[in-house]
Amino acid sequence: MEFRDKNAGALSGIARDAGHGGKYGCDDDPVCWRDYMRRPIRHLEFARIPGSVMSATSIAERTLRPFGIYGGRMKNVSGLLAELLVCIVVAGAVFAPVPVAAAGPFEELLLTESEATAMGLEVLQVINNSTDGNPSLQGKYKGISQVDANMVINYTVNISVLSPTDDFSFEKVSANCKWAGYGCVSPDCRNWYLGTTYERPCYSRYEDGYTDFGLDGIDRNRCQIGGTTVFSVSGLKLVVGSSKLDYGMTQAVWDECLRRHNEFANAVAQKVRANYDPNAIVLTLVPLATEYSPGETVPIAGTVSDSVDSTPLTGASVTVDVAGTPFSTTTDGSGGFSVDFSIPADVGMVGYPVTVTVSATGYPDATESTGISVGAVPALAVSVDTDKDGYAAGDTVAITGRVTDGGAGVAGATVSVDVSGSASTVSTDGSGNYGISFPVPGDAGASTYTVSVVATTATGSASNGTTFKVGDGMAVEIVTDKDLYLIGDTVYCTITVKDSSGQPVSGADIAGTATYTDSGRSTQLSGTTDPMGQAPWTFTWGQTPGGDTIAEGKLKVEIAASKSGQPDGTGSALISGCGDLEKAPTEDCLDCPQDCKCENTQVCDPSSDYRDGQTMCSPKVAYVFISRGLGWYHEWFASDDIAGIRKLYASLGYTVPPNIYVDHINEIAPYLSRPSTMAIAYAGHGEEPGGKPTMEATEATSGAYSVKAAIAAAGKQDKGFLGVCQFGPYAVKWVDYKDELEQILADRVAHPNLDYVYMFSCYSLDDMSMRDYLLRSGGTYWGYPGKLPGTASLKKSVKP
Repeated sequence: MEFRDKNAGALSGIARDAGHGGKYGCDDDPVCWRDYMRRPIRHLEFARIPGSVMSATSIAERTLRPFGIYGGRMKNVSGLLAELLVCIVVAGAVFAPVPVAAAGPFEELLLTESEATAMGLEVLQVINNSTDGNPSLQGKYKGISQVDANMVINYTVNISVLSPTDDFSFEKVSANCKWAGYGCVSPDCRNWYLGTTYERPCYSRYEDGYTDFGLDGIDRNRCQIGGTTVFSVSGLKLVVGSSKLDYGMTQAVWDECLRRHNEFANAVAQKVRANYDPNAIVLTLVPLATEYSPGETVPIAGTVSDSVDSTPLTGASVTVDVAGTPFSTTTDGSGGFSVDFSIPADVGMVGYPVTVTVSATGYPDATESTGISVGAVPALAVSVDTDKDGYAAGDTVAITGRVTDGGAGVAGATVSVDVSGSASTVSTDGSGNYGISFPVPGDAGASTYTVSVVATTATGSASNGTTFKVGDGMAVEIVTDKDLYLIGDTVYCTITVKDSSGQPVSGADIAGTATYTDSGRSTQLSGTTDPMGQAPWTFTWGQTPGGDTIAEGKLKVEIAASKSGQPDGTGSALISGCGDLEKAPTEDCLDCPQDCKCENTQVCDPSSDYRDGQTMCSPKVAYVFISRGLGWYHEWFASDDIAGIRKLYASLGYTVPPNIYVDHINEIAPYLSRPSTMAIAYAGHGEEPGGKPTMEATEATSGAYSVKAAIAAAGKQDKGFLGVCQFGPYAVKWVDYKDELEQILADRVAHPNLDYVYMFSCYSLDDMSMRDYLLRSGGTYWGYPGKLPGTASLKKSVKP
């Protein structure tokens, strides 16, 4: 839709649909006009025509009169719009020079008048909003074209402190960008009049950011040429802009504008590098434990210092946010701080995001993030252990352990310890720890002693036990490099033999068996200890020599050691890992499906919004998408059908989230990339003249941009399968499982393999392309061949 005085040629504007870049064609549809009037004014672009003199009020009149709202009391409204348009029109006109204020803090980061003059520019305005050591500047300049006589080129630069959340990388802004069938990366952008002139968006890489340079077309004779460059220097974010209103584009004009834009950006970057040496805060957090127990108090502590000389910053303000709960404190004389966060005792298997922000006079704020991981809520338990496996007569045995409830140590618990009939009682300390010493009688012969412990608290009791041997026999220790192994891991096991005094025994012969507790399969072991009394043993966990995965239970290793002149000794150990048929807290359905199996009604999906945080299993999910392009009438018309399919999906056991309103296939694709998405419904318009089913104007696998291509791209983004896994619950395992996760997405892109697809749209069954791509074999599809009339019902089709 264009607003134009065709006779006077004084004003030309285009209201563009920001989502698709096309003209907003309302014709004589009053509802369309109403919706257009409610759109943000930032979607209007205006250009001033040389030689014409129009007031802002006149522009407002021309803009409002087609809607019948100019005149009478509504002139007040147009007056307000006129004031607003003064600000808008300046983008296409000449900046009016404003006296440059006296230099203030950080203004040395902007080009001076002499530096601007050397580049053929004039300083128009400097705005300095810098506060408390944080630069915030804007500079406005103008230059005269050297190839297009008397035509002005405007330049701006905005300088601010770089935020930790800023992401203006070239990869970020250019990812998945398509416009009118063209790419958005130079030189593959949409071509304009000439062979090497392009329409925006047209991205190219600039330092750690990007440049978007090209034409914003109004018509063939009038267009805006310019660009925006966004990048960072020394912790500051720089946004450089240029614009020139052009009449009749030539290659020489294009080349000059691009060259001078880049020269201006380079000059600004060089000026900042030469003059900005930030006083930065160094915020160092004390590392948190890998996991905390429910009910435990977590100290969140750190130090604050100057980045240049490491001087501690005293009295700095510290704000700690733990999952929305704020804490405030100040640093002490050594720059340290600490706040305590108490984990609720009845909460387990959750994570608390932690953000720490420090403010100090003369410094930009500093922010660091971490997280608190909370384990499961276990029952009352008591552990018991001895400091050695074997003892000689007269030795002292150190018996230690810990009493826990819900994973937290229990202070003051009563622990009864019985060592082969010799009883004693002890209380736990503040951390739930206890310990006693048992003297082995001097005349004790070779025997096995049994240790039994019973812990009693106000909530109940727990028991445990162990044994140790007494005699002159050698002690055999079996130690592995990890507590838990994954399929395919190499197990590094060290067998150490010591005499009764604890000294290593070299040259001892070892022999034994390694037996899987479930399958009973065993391996014979033999060897000789080295001068350190050790014998290594390595093997691959959970795989046959041919590489097949096997789940056989835990591996019990039993070793006997012998050497001439020494009594024999024995030792044993139990090795655990994926496939031992016992789920460990760190195992889930993706990294260990052998021990962590999802139910028949579930899907293994770490990206699901409904996943179990411990197992990563998710219920099967059915999403309902409604196109915003329907309009209120068509949405109302489809409401009964949508309500019906929601009830059907729910009755089949699917989790059905609230309806999701979409403008583009890229808003649907992230959900299609997730394995837990097993059914969808879509209500929208089919593309004229039909022949191919479409979803948000996108065919299944063909065309310039398809549903398949959208899933491949969106699956790597924030809400897609890989994006959620990499930066969400699977972040700690991302490096180890990146290849496997990427293969899951690749399989999903190849075929989503849904159970059900409901397509309330025209032409949705003109052929089977959408059905055959989205569904698994045997899946059910509802659609309609041709235009969908008001009295029709969708037709059911089952994929062979």
